[in-house]
Amino acid sequence: MHIKRFLAADMRSAMRDIRAELGADAVILSSQAMDNGIEVIAAMDYDDELMGAGEDGSSLELPVHTAAQTNGASAYGRVAGALNEANVATRAGDGNVAALENEIKDMRRLLETQLASLAWNDLGHARPLKMRVLRQLSRIGIDPVLSEQIADAVPPMTKPGDAWRVAISQLANRISVTSSDAIEAAGVLAIVGPTGVGKTTTIAKIAARFALQHGVKSLALVSTDTFRIGAREQLLTFARILGVPMHVAESARDLRAVLDQLKRCKLVLIDTAGMSQRDIGLAQQFATLRPEGHDVTTLLALSAATERSAMRQVIDSFRPAAPRALVLTKLDEAVSLGPALSAVVQSELPIAYLADGQRVPEDLQPARGQRPWLLRRAVELAREYAAPQREDELALTFGELELAANG
Repeated sequence: MHIKRFLAADMRSAMRDIRAELGADAVILSSQAMDNGIEVIAAMDYDDELMGAGEDGSSLELPVHTAAQTNGASAYGRVAGALNEANVATRAGDGNVAALENEIKDMRRLLETQLASLAWNDLGHARPLKMRVLRQLSRIGIDPVLSEQIADAVPPMTKPGDAWRVAISQLANRISVTSSDAIEAAGVLAIVGPTGVGKTTTIAKIAARFALQHGVKSLALVSTDTFRIGAREQLLTFARILGVPMHVAESARDLRAVLDQLKRCKLVLIDTAGMSQRDIGLAQQFATLRPEGHDVTTLLALSAATERSAMRQVIDSFRPAAPRALVLTKLDEAVSLGPALSAVVQSELPIAYLADGQRVPEDLQPARGQRPWLLRRAVELAREYAAPQREDELALTFGELELAANG
């Protein structure tokens, strides 16, 4: 392991010097502020030859370093201590190379965490306005990568009191909504999505809205759900209440035959089976929605109460269904709208409808004109439910992004 001391004006300059001389796999062992800049101790990462060192462990020894300590011990000192303990174990005949590798990995994670903390602190000194915006966006649950993009879009000369307003405006501009009500376009409309997001209830709400505006004679409901008897019965109950026919299609051929019968209808609404985003039956469901000779418009129902990573999985898994827009459901159950707003922006899909309750059809609104309400609601939920922010978590999240952006 080759260790070298670097002096630079700031951490970014030090990182460039380290990368140029030691390569991208170099490990930061310690860093400390100096009168004229920053001192960084870096080392070449271990390799197979190092791991295959002799039993005396001599190649694992690190030279003693007497740099100033932070809170009683430097990162370098902790790494050296850990490696010396592993060295003693090796000399004693333990020979547990896997344990030694894990020890080094743990130390590397520790150092990466400390480096991210340094980058976060540097950001606070160099761009306090950006740090302030990142804190606020994080509080309402916006995805870190999206938060970085929005914060970078806030002009550096913006007054601190105006920064949040500018950031919210940037976020609003990234949220796309459909320009018209889906039922105004009419045709054949299918709602897809995972189990429990409110697809059948959304179908009922859209059907009721259409019936109020255009009557029931040109409306029909279709179920392709061959898995849940309860869901089919629920849709049948809605159909009876509205006084419209309900049909069942179990395959693309069945759906084609049904749609052939319903050509005179202005709106045909298709309720689909709720499946997990990991269900292998998704492909079959998507194939059912491609009946020959008919154009089916697909909307993806996404629950606002779903956590961020699951939303990404849902959107990715249902991409093959070619959804043209989203229906954001269960807004009344969400304790944070940041994850949902992030998913909407990153999916690059517009929102067609917002559903914030179970009432039919009152609790369904076209999304156009609703972006200000969505953002106000996101801020209100953050004030009511957001947990206190932890500085170490902010530093780890955004510090790593800063390092990646400037590495």
